[in-house]
Amino acid sequence: QDTTIQSLKGTKINILYSDYDQDILGETLRTGLEKSDLFNITDTITDLTSLKQIVANEDFRIAVIIPEHSTNIIRKNIEPFISGLFTGEIAETDSIQSSEIIILSDPTTKENFRNSIKLALETYTAKIETQILLKLLAENLESMTGVQADFTDQPSEAVVFTELFAFEKENEITPNSTQHNVPAWTMFAMFF
Repeated sequence: QDTTIQSLKGTKINILYSDYDQDILGETLRTGLEKSDLFNITDTITDLTSLKQIVANEDFRIAVIIPEHSTNIIRKNIEPFISGLFTGEIAETDSIQSSEIIILSDPTTKENFRNSIKLALETYTAKIETQILLKLLAENLESMTGVQADFTDQPSEAVVFTELFAFEKENEITPNSTQHNVPAWTMFAMFF
């Protein structure tokens, strides 16, 4: 039961991070994972077979691989929609490409950790797509009007999440594994 309590307290997961993109997507995803305070990240550039061996040998529980040209694929997917806004033409969805971010995980890694990594990556990817969209929109507006729109400043976070614990009294302390088990041991002792 001690491992359950320790996992609830937030043990960090070691991630091997391989960024072949070397552009906005890879950099921002790495920064986002670091900010989440859930992961210890180690950078590497190595082939998929080597990464599989490292994860299989449990040196790292998870590896994240950002493919080459991922940021450019996002740009190419957004450009037709932006130009369609100004020309009135509907962008063809047949030409949309995808970039496949690979998450290698040790089979013993808990599903909730794998899901938290995937969720973090999806969240930051959406944020990056929005930044690229705004930049391309600004470039198109500038070419049409001659007025330079500057979207280099990050928009402030409109929604901020705050996590609170539901204690009856202020300044309550989260019990450790021994304190957590006192009621169970008391019930056990009553019968012997």
